[in-house]
Amino acid sequence: MMDTSKPMKCMKCWKSHKSCEKRNLILQIDRISADMATELQPYGVSVVSLWPGMVRTELSEILINWKKWSSNRRCIELNSSSIAKRKQPTLALCVYYQLDKTFEQSESAEFVGKAVVALAGDKNIKEKSGKVLMTYDLANEYGFKDIDGGLPIDIRRVSTALEYFGFNQIATIVPTFLRIPLWGMHFASYKFPYKI
Repeated sequence: MMDTSKPMKCMKCWKSHKSCEKRNLILQIDRISADMATELQPYGVSVVSLWPGMVRTELSEILINWKKWSSNRRCIELNSSSIAKRKQPTLALCVYYQLDKTFEQSESAEFVGKAVVALAGDKNIKEKSGKVLMTYDLANEYGFKDIDGGLPIDIRRVSTALEYFGFNQIATIVPTFLRIPLWGMHFASYKFPYKI
């Protein structure tokens, strides 16, 4: 049995300190998977929870092919040089550029299916039962690729996180082998109710 959840939070969780139903549901899916693995272990059933990275959907395909967005009846090509030419790049322009760049490196929906097939064929799946597994890590372990022949973006890589938050120059000097630990990804899904 496999449950699919996403490590990313919805935008409501970032804007307020109130609990968010989507975030809580994601955490509950992972907890239920761990509980199910414990309870179903005597029957030979393995349960894991999959965390895909940024998934390329039909809407994101439209955004990738569009490559432009309209602002004040002008179209601006989304690339780093157009952002650098502006005296004061707007936050919206930077966010759209980052999303466009991220969608280009995203994984297809078939990539998650390949992860499920690889796990189903694993004879030692019982060792992974009850764990949260990331599709990129499974691709490295089992050696499968996305439908375009490459690997998607690694959301645990520190340089990827730095690029996503706009620290492109720092991201270029950070080694690619530095990765966020799994417990760090887990705690990133929590939000403290009080400001520290």
